[in-house]
Amino acid sequence: DAAASHNPDEQDIERESGLAKLIYQDDAGNELRGTYYGYRDDVDTDIDSLPGSGRFINTTRLHGDDHVDFDLYAAQYRMNSNRWVDSAIVRAYYGSTNVRQNTIDERGLSDPAVRLDRQFNFSQDTSGLGIDLLRSFHTGTVEHRVGVGGEWQEQDLEESRYATALDLDS
Repeated sequence: DAAASHNPDEQDIERESGLAKLIYQDDAGNELRGTYYGYRDDVDTDIDSLPGSGRFINTTRLHGDDHVDFDLYAAQYRMNSNRWVDSAIVRAYYGSTNVRQNTIDERGLSDPAVRLDRQFNFSQDTSGLGIDLLRSFHTGTVEHRVGVGGEWQEQDLEESRYATALDLDS
């Protein structure tokens, strides 16, 4: 039976991801770490099971093209004692996310029949830097440990939505 073997909601999905790490330690025990993580996701979808029912009662074709990119770079340096501090950690990172969604919604059963093309775009870049310092000292027989640190983060966010309607009857 041809109808039984037909997949009503076909999707073409392509995904890639990767992770890389680097760790270096010198003779003094100081350590540098670097990390990269990223993925790509592309999904192309034709939805045949929803048109004609529910909120898609007038829809005769529904197609989606979605794309996601994500990249994260991070570095950390851990330093053992020197003349200024007993230990220190410095961190930095940068992450980028991009999303693109394109949707075609043909409403052939509406009056007038229309084709709606919708686009949604989103991007976010995040950068950060952090530092933690630890210092010990004695006053008489009492040992004191003082830690200080700070974090800075910045984000840039952009989002856009765009849509057009085309009269299919004219």
